[in-house]
Amino acid sequence: MGIVDEEKDFEYIRQTYLPELLLDYHNAVYYASHTLKNGDLLTQCMNLSIWVATRPHLTRSFTESKRMAELVDALACSSKAMVVETATKDRHLESGQYPFIWKVQVREEDGDDAVPQ
Repeated sequence: MGIVDEEKDFEYIRQTYLPELLLDYHNAVYYASHTLKNGDLLTQCMNLSIWVATRPHLTRSFTESKRMAELVDALACSSKAMVVETATKDRHLESGQYPFIWKVQVREEDGDDAVPQ
């Protein structure tokens, strides 16, 4: 077995197992956040997007395996859960971050004018 064959095997492993592993990690943390009622775990879900974006071999694994849409859908679910979760300004995560940036409120006087039709 030559170096070229070995590299093809490694590429197959990266395309097959890395996306699956990271999507399963996201799902485990996402459902744990709901089961344990721990919003800090949702932050870990969103950190997955940073991992994939900053590591070219992970980005390539998702794009070449055609599983990037699955990752985006999973991250959309955790993003929505972060918005829905009630966060207060005095609460902060273990990492020192404040989740209140996800709390969205519309002023009464804005009413229907705040959302473009």
